[in-house]
Amino acid sequence: MKTYKISEVAKILGVSVHTLRYWDKIGLLNFIERDKNGNRVFKRDDFILLDTILCLKATGMHLRDIKHYVELCQKGISSVPERLEIMEGQKDEIEKQIEDLKDELFVAEQKVKYYEEAIKCNSLDVFPEEREKWLNKIFDLDE
Repeated sequence: MKTYKISEVAKILGVSVHTLRYWDKIGLLNFIERDKNGNRVFKRDDFILLDTILCLKATGMHLRDIKHYVELCQKGISSVPERLEIMEGQKDEIEKQIEDLKDELFVAEQKVKYYEEAIKCNSLDVFPEEREKWLNKIFDLDE
């Protein structure tokens, strides 16, 4: 069976060796075996959990929560209900992030529209009615 050194794994996954060592230090990689010299020995099947870690990290999940999830994975089928619950929560969090990003995109689109019109009119005094509506909205919230 082929094994991989930490530097090879880092290159394959597109992460730094330092990242993998840190994950190991905090117990995230407790499933990785070591050889007689204490070096980490990565096997092909380890890449499934490593990819899972990267995917969960990309969703914004905290490392402590990823560690718990990985520990659950190692328990097998008995932990599937709890893993499902975690993933449903993470899905909800991602959906909230998407909605927040949509709001931020709207703001950026409005600024682009404003600047395009400002260039076209050679003036910063464009869309005065929208500016007034926005100011009224802000002051209505404060009252």
